[in-house]
Amino acid sequence: MRISCSLRLRSPFLNLSQYLTRPGPDPKRRIETAWLTKEKIEEESMKQSYEWLDIGSGHLGKIFVEIISCDKLPNKDTGILGNKTDAFVSVVYEDTFARTDVIEDCLSPRWMPWSRRAFIFNCMHTSSQINLAVFDNDQGPIGYHDFIGRVSVDISNFRPNLIYLLQYNLYPVSPWRFVR
Repeated sequence: MRISCSLRLRSPFLNLSQYLTRPGPDPKRRIETAWLTKEKIEEESMKQSYEWLDIGSGHLGKIFVEIISCDKLPNKDTGILGNKTDAFVSVVYEDTFARTDVIEDCLSPRWMPWSRRAFIFNCMHTSSQINLAVFDNDQGPIGYHDFIGRVSVDISNFRPNLIYLLQYNLYPVSPWRFVR
């Protein structure tokens, strides 16, 4: 007697593309967060940041800023061997400067809550603007990074103790007109 069994299995995990988490996995959950689906990357990126960099010399109040993502950045790299933009965001507010971690080879980067993306700015004036600029990280001195775009955020109409989730278009002004 011959016994045969034919199985056709379709796992929901087989059709889901997973992506290497950048700039790296969560140090507390390395195995679970090393490779994630796009949906899981979106979900993880929306969680509150683990650590905040508290900077500035103002005493009027504090402004909490988290850089979450960029979408559809232009490719500023040569494209050799799949090389793509290595994005980071610079933030200038009053007397302070900060920047996120670099997300390599990605045109729609997501900064994870365990990466450097969260800043507390100590405010001196209620009318100061937050200036954000996105760059492609290149080797060499800081002036060699490729400029992608910038935006200024007027915070004078924001209300205290509220959380705003905002999206802005970047404006590609000439790099020499924007202080890096």
